Amino acid sequence: MRKPADRHDPRKIREKDQGRRGTRNTIIEPRVDIQADLDAINRGDGIIDRHWQTIWVNGRLWGYHADTGTIYPMEGGGFVQMTQLQFFALRVLVRYNGINPQSERMLANNPDMTDEDRDIARRIWRMREEAGN
Repeated sequence: MRKPADRHDPRKIREKDQGRRGTRNTIIEPRVDIQADLDAINRGDGIIDRHWQTIWVNGRLWGYHADTGTIYPMEGGGFVQMTQLQFFALRVLVRYNGINPQSERMLANNPDMTDEDRDIARRIWRMREEAGN
């Protein structure tokens, strides 16, 4: 198996990243040792469901693309599920380089965005900063 796409890593998200349209995007917290999960999967330590293309390992559920072997986060410790609107809010923070008056003004101008959406994006941004983006 291979590492997940960069759009799941808060340190690597760019303004132009779209996430998955019409669905949630799951972010991997920087504290998760992705390589340890990959090593365990590749050793055969995970519980694989080939029908659903999922693997349980180290308390996390990973999906995988059978054609490429690329894994992606689904649920479990260290994963944060974001709606498209929340992911958009995170991209606004990336665009304006953080939580500042300009990014906050842009987030406030979106009538569809709730306080919870903004709070989740800010939480992910802070993780990114703490990890040294």
